[in-house]
Amino acid sequence: TPEPTATPALVTVDQEGVTFEYDPDLGIQNVVVQKEPARILNIDGSPVYFVDVPEFIRFTMETTDGTAEMYVRPIRDESGQFYASQDADTIAYFNDFETQLVDETDGRFDQQQVAYFPFGDGKALRAVSYQFDAFGTQKITNEDLYYFWDGVTTNGRYYVNLAYPIDASILEASGEFTQEELAAAQADFDAYVLGVLSPLDQLENTDFTPDLTLLDEMMQSLTVAPDASTEISPLANDPNCTNDAVYVRDVTIPDGELINSGERFTKIWEIQNTGSCTWTPAYTATFVNGDDLGWTGFVNVDAVRPGETFQIAVDLTGPSEPGMYEGRWQMINEVGEPFGVLVYVTIVVPEEPVTRVPTPVPAATAAPTSTPVAKGCTDGAQFVRDVTIEDGSFINPGDSFVKTWEIRNTGTCTWDNSYVLTFFDGSEIGWDGATQLSDTEVLPNELVQISVQLTAPDEAGIYQGRWEFDDINGEPVGPLLYTAIAVPEDPITTETP
Repeated sequence: TPEPTATPALVTVDQEGVTFEYDPDLGIQNVVVQKEPARILNIDGSPVYFVDVPEFIRFTMETTDGTAEMYVRPIRDESGQFYASQDADTIAYFNDFETQLVDETDGRFDQQQVAYFPFGDGKALRAVSYQFDAFGTQKITNEDLYYFWDGVTTNGRYYVNLAYPIDASILEASGEFTQEELAAAQADFDAYVLGVLSPLDQLENTDFTPDLTLLDEMMQSLTVAPDASTEISPLANDPNCTNDAVYVRDVTIPDGELINSGERFTKIWEIQNTGSCTWTPAYTATFVNGDDLGWTGFVNVDAVRPGETFQIAVDLTGPSEPGMYEGRWQMINEVGEPFGVLVYVTIVVPEEPVTRVPTPVPAATAAPTSTPVAKGCTDGAQFVRDVTIEDGSFINPGDSFVKTWEIRNTGTCTWDNSYVLTFFDGSEIGWDGATQLSDTEVLPNELVQISVQLTAPDEAGIYQGRWEFDDINGEPVGPLLYTAIAVPEDPITTETP
């Protein structure tokens, strides 16, 4: 007797108060969540955002057949009123759709496989249809076929809709109209749609890829936490407060990391709120300049009070062409004004794919022959800015240059000439071993500039080097300091004005 086949474990997604489960056979490879805070406008046009009240929560799912999107939108507040942030057309649509669910109509003419399901405390409609923009000129194929789910749940307080790409066994994978087909479709497009889609109603759930039952089960498992949109306290700041932010550290992807073409990665920076304003969900981080590295996301910000730290995470992709790439992001406030430090990511896409390993940490230091000096204080350092030679600068072969970083003493120790810079890894770029500090004594919270004399290599290419700042015991203080240059094959001539 054959052994029973083990049922694959379901994958659970639990984000922003929304929970659902899906079967791995659905082919979902990645799920990204974005929460847009709800808001209303004051008479003066300034926005008021609400605590834990989303305008929508969007789940973007990368599947084997394309990208699926699911939206969860609050409909009413606790008193039964629609949020003022919803526009009149949206409110009318919600009302009409709830009526449709109660009546259990047959759906629209272009919907097949229509079925109704209990959905939390409400009801949902499931259908198969198509989705594209060029009506009357585009042929309906599996590239355009979607599973749609529209429902109202949790006592009518949430509207949930999903558009998920699917294939049907009887549809063409892709294709274009012949001249005759195009003329017929343009003459009566509704008749063309019915002719293509109506046979889908005769199929079984298993005649679709993925199986419609798996999608039905995923959506029926969805729950929304009752408190996900009940608190409607607006976050407000003193109108005279100030916004500022400083860089703390790179949490992931150190500058100069090798990233293969097409490789996905998440860059995370940690910053600190050094202003007097509390960052609310109305704040976010935005791309400023450089290479966006395929970023299309949104940075969610919770309440970050003065003095607290916050991590900015962006999902990026290695470009198709080899080379060095750098992109910069910055915080913006509720009215879109940028503030604080620019944080940046610098990657190198190699010509040939490499097996990437995590950037090594410094090897354990051998036991010292002398007893470490007891300092009676704590050390800390924070990178502030590149004073000279931005990463990615072109330096001609053999040219000498001075790289200067500015850092802040964030510890309780005073730095003196016993603190030194040591080479960590990468290319030394002709470093002569000397280090110049702008001050011989750096008190806690003071800034200091560290400079090194470097020389561009003779061979064209991209060169990166990292240094660390060490205390009297040879222990690193603060983040690694980094420089990256590009040496061109043909020297660059700088014109004198």
